[in-house]
Amino acid sequence: MSCLIDALPGTRLPLATVTATLAQMDSATATDHSAELRASQMNLIVHFGKDTSVDEARKRFDIALRFTQSYPARIIVLCAEQRPQDVLEAKWCTQCYPTDSVGQMRCCEALILSYVSGHSPHLENQISIWLESDLPTYYWLHRVSASHLLQQYSPLIKNCNRVVYDSSVDGYRNVDWPDASALSDLACSRLLPVRQSIGQFLSAFDPEVLVQKLKTVCVFHPLGKQGEAQGLLHWLRVCLEACLRQARLDSHPTFKCTAGEDKAGLSLAVEWTYEDQEKQFRWHYNEPTHYGRVTGRFGSDLIEHPIQIRLLSPEKALAESLFYNV
Repeated sequence: MSCLIDALPGTRLPLATVTATLAQMDSATATDHSAELRASQMNLIVHFGKDTSVDEARKRFDIALRFTQSYPARIIVLCAEQRPQDVLEAKWCTQCYPTDSVGQMRCCEALILSYVSGHSPHLENQISIWLESDLPTYYWLHRVSASHLLQQYSPLIKNCNRVVYDSSVDGYRNVDWPDASALSDLACSRLLPVRQSIGQFLSAFDPEVLVQKLKTVCVFHPLGKQGEAQGLLHWLRVCLEACLRQARLDSHPTFKCTAGEDKAGLSLAVEWTYEDQEKQFRWHYNEPTHYGRVTGRFGSDLIEHPIQIRLLSPEKALAESLFYNV
């Protein structure tokens, strides 16, 4: 089995020398202009569980690097490995890229720590040494076991400003988080353009008209998109329940998600049904082509429009999750 740390870029360092290397770089940059190249705004911990594939780790590490081009950060990557030796291993990776200013460069540093899954007595202490202590810390989880999450990593989580995960990959909804308000879902963040598309169309109608005699609200999703579908359904429910309160209607429509194969090329679809057969609302979207269609009838005329949407890129979705609790 390939080790994640071997698949990620960087130079191996003896663990005992990492802190000294950081101190040496900080001392050097304090006396010259290169400090601007390494200026950070935050710490970003990227935690890969033992079930993370090499391809997944590479892709998410690249996302973190692209993220730092807009939001400079010190990245600390944790790799839970399945191996017999209980040894902490470390790598150092630095990437420089041009900024918007002509001739200016920005450098990002990533510290990678490999440890044996399920046995990490020194993990918290090691990470605390590597963090830039005067900056906020954010935590990105990927395939970390939900059953042992708080038991093993609670001290790390409690000290972070925001914890981010992807509900289409990981099932953390039933975890008893110490601060649920600090939790954010990448699957929901990706759908910001979708929420804007639906909201802009429906904002042209009176809230009472939208919810009067509303029976069901259904979100269709193909396999692998359950996080996006649940996030979209939750958003629709919050909005429509607010409309019901505003209209003072004692109605209880049914909200549900339906999964199926992507036979029609639909990445997501929304359908509302009414007791009044004249009313209707349908919205569907094909992610590969970025096209879809919205249809609504809340009066005498049928309104139908094509739509073009691009979901947020992975690095923009990460920023949305970290800085805006959607």
